[in-house]
Amino acid sequence: LEYWRKSRTRANRVHAKTWWAAELYSLPVVVRRARITAGRSVYDAREIFAHLGDLHDRPMTQMFWRWLERRYIHRSDAVVTTVAMDRDFLKDCYHITPPFVVRNLPRYRDVARNFLLYDALGIPRSMPICLYSGGLQDGRGIRTMLSMASQIPGAAFVFLGSGPLEDRVRQSMHSCSNIYHHPAVPSEQVIDFAASAAVGFALIEPISLSYRYALPNKLFEYIMAGTPVLVTDLPQMKKIVDQYGVGLTVSPGSLPGAVQQARHVLSDSALHRQCAANCHIAAQDLCWDREEESFLPFARATGIL
Repeated sequence: LEYWRKSRTRANRVHAKTWWAAELYSLPVVVRRARITAGRSVYDAREIFAHLGDLHDRPMTQMFWRWLERRYIHRSDAVVTTVAMDRDFLKDCYHITPPFVVRNLPRYRDVARNFLLYDALGIPRSMPICLYSGGLQDGRGIRTMLSMASQIPGAAFVFLGSGPLEDRVRQSMHSCSNIYHHPAVPSEQVIDFAASAAVGFALIEPISLSYRYALPNKLFEYIMAGTPVLVTDLPQMKKIVDQYGVGLTVSPGSLPGAVQQARHVLSDSALHRQCAANCHIAAQDLCWDREEESFLPFARATGIL
């Protein structure tokens, strides 16, 4: 309620042609303000918001967000989402025209391998870095990676970010010397930091519908950095990894499987080189420079641009 009050106050000072709701929480403000100013409203449904990971055991809260989304999604002039599975869910759930899929990809750039994380955290350069980048919260494989660290002592397990499990990471650092934490950095710097790592991790757990359909930004950031990935074999992520050959997959929640696959990609230098080379090729396709080519005609056709 406080967010809605403040955002409405700020929105009332603005007249715009297009109002973009970056998530469900701002959708009511955007729809109402667009109508008042005779503008166009866009709902960026970049998650299944009623089924986020931290709502998996809160059915009443899920019900509220479904009600709010149903109320306002029909009043939006356009709906976009980041993956086909989210598009199909929203279409079937709310009986709307299929949303337009536009992935949140980084702009293409050449990224040189570097020692940013080594220098920032004092990690010996002989240790390959296993990196997790993003929010430190349940459902993202944080606990699995913390357990992996003691079984792969020759690698540094770096957690780049903040969140509810930050204290858990810090506590684990006292008992396991190859666990490191780096505070969150501005989004435009994440790729440069990822270029320090040997492997980028996205061990998403299917604790909710949103996570089961996940195609996280970090996957594309690792690829842009030229860093091979290890991800859970959830359908959207597995499709990218298999199509481009940029890393390995593992069953969700399988600690032995994750340890085995991590050791594989770290010890097999030929595999690692091939995955890294594939990342550089994939990055030329998985970038905003390509994605906007399909987005711009949609934006013009719907009058939001």
